[in-house]
Amino acid sequence: MEKTATLVKESTRVELIKRLQMGGNILYFRHATPANTTDPDAELGEEGKNNANKLKTFLANHNIKTHSLVSASPLKRARQTAEIAFGSKNLIVDPSLAQMNVLLEDQSNADELFMKQHLTRILESKPEKDHNVVLVGHHFTFGGRISGIPYLGVVVIEPKGNGNSYEIITTGEPLTEN
Repeated sequence: MEKTATLVKESTRVELIKRLQMGGNILYFRHATPANTTDPDAELGEEGKNNANKLKTFLANHNIKTHSLVSASPLKRARQTAEIAFGSKNLIVDPSLAQMNVLLEDQSNADELFMKQHLTRILESKPEKDHNVVLVGHHFTFGGRISGIPYLGVVVIEPKGNGNSYEIITTGEPLTEN
């Protein structure tokens, strides 16, 4: 039997900030706004770059700690979002973050099965209590469990431990000052 994530509840902004300050979460960010939406490997536009900088400031201002290493999809807009918000020296490019749909499908080959197992391990692994793990990817609805993620929106995930699945705690707008 395959384990699936569940959406627990929507959080208020204050509750969300407190939770992120405590750590122990996985933060799945959709990349910031691209320069155009017709190029499958578009770079960030000026708005996207500005918003990624706002995310960096928000996390610092609210004392929200992340692991020193951040994983991002290899596509330019995701990599650039991670580099701006979290620093280029902290970036790990993870091709599986461009293929999140493998979590929902039966795998037809060994590469897809490996990718699914890799993503599952990431989403189920508990981070240190005072830090959050950051993933920067693309629009992914976790099998329809969430309605959508705006540019730079975040999905907060609580890992239950290896082999024990994970819960989607909340989804939200970008983490920037109002």
